[in-house]
Parts: sequence; structure tokens; C-alpha cells
Amino acid sequence: MKAKDIVRQKIRDIREDKKITQATMAELLHMSEGGYAKIERGETDLKIDRLANIAQILGVEMVDLIPFGDGPIIFNHSHDNSTNSSHFNLALGEPALQNEITHLNHIIEMKNEILASREREIEGLKTQIVALEKLITALEKDAH
Repeated sequence: MKAKDIVRQKIRDIREDKKITQATMAELLHMSEGGYAKIERGETDLKIDRLANIAQILGVEMVDLIPFGDGPIIFNHSHDNSTNSSHFNLALGEPALQNEITHLNHIIEMKNEILASREREIEGLKTQIVALEKLITALEKDAH
């Protein structure tokens, strides 16, 4: 069973053991019943804050819902500078791992492009410094 499926199954099992309906879970999570049902069916990705809310409602620790050791688990953090907010995501399973690798490779490519651009800028500034030093030397000779 995939890690993502284990999480949703654990959520469903605990919810049913505690005799909590999907409708009640949806209401407590401030979402539609259909939206909550998608979580249990594995049709939507869980964000860490949503998983934390579910764990709190179920009266368990969030780590009790995560199948550590059963496959790739990725915690991803991003920050939106325009709204000054942070986003934490939880991705489980092989496709999530492949997506994360692709995303990280893209970030590395962008970083390398920025570094190459900065290196070209530094070389240009070094050339300007040499030219200015020559100009200063020439002006000092003319002044004496």
C-alpha cells in the first residue's frame, strides 16, 4: 500500500473508531463534506496544516498518521514574499519523490544561472576597476 493510502486509511480508521462522521469532520475543518471525502479517498493532497487539524480533531499526534519508513515522505516549505506567508506541504509516495526531484533540479538550474550571471557581472566590474586604475595613474602623471 502506498504511503498516501496509508495516511488516508489511518485517518478513516481512527475517525470511524471514534464514531465521527465525515460530515462532522468536514464541519470541524470548515470544508465541504465532499471535500473531506476526497481526502479520505486520496483524491486530494494533504497540506501539513490540514493534516495537523485532522490529527487534533481525532485526538492523535500528527506523526501517528504518517507512515514513516513505508516510502518517500517529503515535507516542502515555501515562502510567499508578496503575502509574507509560509506554506508547508506533505507529499507521500514515489510520484511525489519524482516531482520533488524535478522541482529541486529546476531550483538548482536557476541558482546556477544566477551564479553565472553574477560571475559575469564581477568580471565586468574587475575590468572597469583596471580601466579606472589606469585612468587614475594617467591623471596623477599629468598632475605632476
